[in-house]
Amino acid sequence: MVYVCESCRFVFERTGAADDCPDCGKLNIREASREERDAYQKTRAERGKGDDVKAGA
Repeated sequence: MVYVCESCRFVFERTGAADDCPDCGKLNIREASREERDAYQKTRAERGKGDDVKAGA
């Protein structure tokens, strides 16, 4: 599942539920929208599969 941190805009993927942002540690995360998931997958494909993505980067 792909998540977005509402505090720092970090987009990341986890298997199962995520409780906090791996970038800033805050608890203000939500499931990514379809558009955010699509952009995340596109960016990962361009950069390489191991990278999480900062929104707007």
